[in-house]
Amino acid sequence: MALAAAILAGTLPGAATAAEQKGGPRLPELRQPPAVAVSAAKIGGTKKPDAARFSPADRRREARWPSAGSAQISLNNGGGRVGGLPVSLRPRAATAARTDGARPLRLGRDDAPQTMRVSVADRNATSKAGVDGLLMSLGGTDGGPVSGPVEVEVDYNAFRHAYGGDYAARLRLVELPACALTTPDAAQCRVQKPLKTRNDLRSGTLSAEVRQPSGPLAAKSGGPAGVSAMTAASATVLAATASTAGPTGDFKATSLQPSGSWSAGGSTGSFSWSYPIDVPGVPSELKPSVALQYDSQSVDGLTAASNSQASWIGDGWNWQPGFIERRYKACNDDKTGGTNTTKVGDLCWFNDNAVLNLGGKSTELVYEAGKGWHPAADSGETVEKLTGA
Repeated sequence: MALAAAILAGTLPGAATAAEQKGGPRLPELRQPPAVAVSAAKIGGTKKPDAARFSPADRRREARWPSAGSAQISLNNGGGRVGGLPVSLRPRAATAARTDGARPLRLGRDDAPQTMRVSVADRNATSKAGVDGLLMSLGGTDGGPVSGPVEVEVDYNAFRHAYGGDYAARLRLVELPACALTTPDAAQCRVQKPLKTRNDLRSGTLSAEVRQPSGPLAAKSGGPAGVSAMTAASATVLAATASTAGPTGDFKATSLQPSGSWSAGGSTGSFSWSYPIDVPGVPSELKPSVALQYDSQSVDGLTAASNSQASWIGDGWNWQPGFIERRYKACNDDKTGGTNTTKVGDLCWFNDNAVLNLGGKSTELVYEAGKGWHPAADSGETVEKLTGA
């Protein structure tokens, strides 16, 4: 019994330890890392500004077209701004012809009309008259026709950025028939007569001299939209509109020159066009033939996964004047005398070589000591290697 008790007592600690080990070792508690600050992201992101409409270099303002209005001005004291309209009137001295051959008479401001009325049409009437700018009418109100010249000045700062292509630089004053206010759809009512205009880009004003404005203008309650303030039949109609060309260039539509040739691809739907470029003449007939080539099928298959970069002329356009390129070989095959000590797949310089691609012919250029370079397929070309450019 004593031996059994001793054996039992000696095995109890081991059993306890085994029981603890059976449950597995105790691991330290895991600590959660600190949370990272996050913010909600909207689907699609923020809307980017229209770079084509608002250039970063020139924050253009929205065009503010003048609203319809009418006002009178007295020219006795030199004229000035006509009410709240973007128009100013000033009398100019007129020259009267003499029948006796003597020196012409200068008519002073006392001979100018006492009062003139100016009316600006609204945007709807301006568009109907085929004017992309400002449409206005002017005339005398003292019962008689206006015989003296009047200087008209238009402030276009509010709409100078309405269009591209240096719109402000191309603005000018033109005269239209009086029927442009009543029947603007008629072709004869849209004929524009350019006036000798001074365009001050710094101040944003147009000024021109109107020799004999029509008259008289009378207030009228009815009439077409935008011209209800005057009798349109007796008005001198002026417009501030842009011409196709200006001091910075010609922006009119380019016609398809008959010198170019084009063809359609039938069922393939392709369109090709060749536009020849004239080159300076030479004493002989050996002058190059230069032409810009367009092919609509050249852009087929171009995706984001391929090289879809357009040529220097434009998308679908191409011109290959020829080129000379050098060829390299893998460094794995060229270790003799090289600085590389291991075989790698990089390209290394092999020898002084060149390949010519010109005029639809591709040939290797061969160097001969004492003779220089010449094409392998020699047709009499002269090849020189020039350095120092």
